[in-house]
Parts: sequence; C-alpha cells; structure tokens
Amino acid sequence: MMKDNKLIVQAASLREQVTDIIRQMILSGELKSGDKISERQISTDLKVSTTPVKEAFRVLQSEGLIVTIQRKGTFVAENLDLTAVQFTYLRSAIDGVAAYFAAKNATEAQIAAMQRYLDEAQKIIAGHGEIERLSEVNERFHQLIRDAAGFVMVQNLGKNLQIIDSAIRRRVNIQDYKGILRRQAEHQEILDCIAKRDPEGAEKAIIKNIREGIKFIDFNSKINL
Repeated sequence: MMKDNKLIVQAASLREQVTDIIRQMILSGELKSGDKISERQISTDLKVSTTPVKEAFRVLQSEGLIVTIQRKGTFVAENLDLTAVQFTYLRSAIDGVAAYFAAKNATEAQIAAMQRYLDEAQKIIAGHGEIERLSEVNERFHQLIRDAAGFVMVQNLGKNLQIIDSAIRRRVNIQDYKGILRRQAEHQEILDCIAKRDPEGAEKAIIKNIREGIKFIDFNSKINL
C-alpha cells in the first residue's frame, strides 16, 4: 500500500513523478538492496499505465539504483552504498569546480546572499528546526555557489544531480544529526574562502565537506526523507 505522500500530481510529467517516488522509496530504505520490484505492481499502486513506469525504470537503471536481470526481473541494486559513494564523489568534483570559479567570479551580492543562507541555517540549527527545511537552505547555498561560478556546464550538471543529491543529503542530516554543527562550520569555511578570493581553498573545503557526509550513510536502515 502506497503512503499518502506518494501521490501523482499534474505539475511534472508522469515519468518524472514515478521516477522520484521509486527513487525516494529506495533512498529512504523502504525498498532495500536486492528487493524485487514489479512494473505492474507499481503501476497498479500509483494508478498509472506501465509506460511511465518503464520509463522510470530506465532512468533509475542509468543512476545505478536498480538492475534488470534477463528472465528474472528488476531488483534494487545490491551495492547502494557504493553507488552513493560514487555519486557523492562525482558531485564533490562538480561542486569543487564550482567553488573554485565562484571564488574568482562571485559578486559581492552573491557572497552576501550565501551568507544569508548560512545565517538562516544557523537559526534553524539553534532552534532545533526541521531537517527538511535545513536541507533546503543548504541546497540553495550550494546552488548559489554553482550559479556564482559563471560556468553553465557546472550549473547544468548540478541541476541534473540535484534530485538524488537532495535525498542523500537529507539522509546524512538525519543519520548524522550530531554532525550538523560541523557541516555548518564547513559551509562557513567554504564561503570564507570564496569571499577571500581563494579558489584552491574553496575547492578543497567543499570537496571535504561533501565527501565527509557520505561516511554516515546506511542503506540498511529505513528513514523518512
């Protein structure tokens, strides 16, 4: 039985919505490594045809989250931990380039906006606010760094990675809640390097920040994303 938050709306394409629902089920631990998943069952649960489900399966296969074995069916990938690590290292490389060029190209207005995001995050942390809201603010901080880089390819690559990256980041914030203050300090270090026009320092700081978080991912436990 699907939960109430797994409902189809009209804003995005059916393929996008179905893909996101299955992806969230995998990354939250609702579907675990090795679980068999059925196009027909998902289409029945979501009350859609099998066409968007088939399309969603192709997207999720390209992300390494599911695998299809001939004459056996489709399964959640066995190596989700490795997939998450590889994805995180890819994202750290992209954001490392973004931070490097942001330190060269960011306007003072963009730097001030980044600081406002960090100040908002600090207030959320101090008030023991919702993880969801904190994750959203942190996403905006990282996106502004990509925008400030002035590098269209970095912006596009970051956008392509955003959905799965957001799910991983929320899992990190939930499973390593005690590390939130450390990550907040790391974000401030990144911004300080950008503000000081230190490209190498900004690149190094953001790569460290992103790669450290993946150490706390555990796909064997179920969480609410």
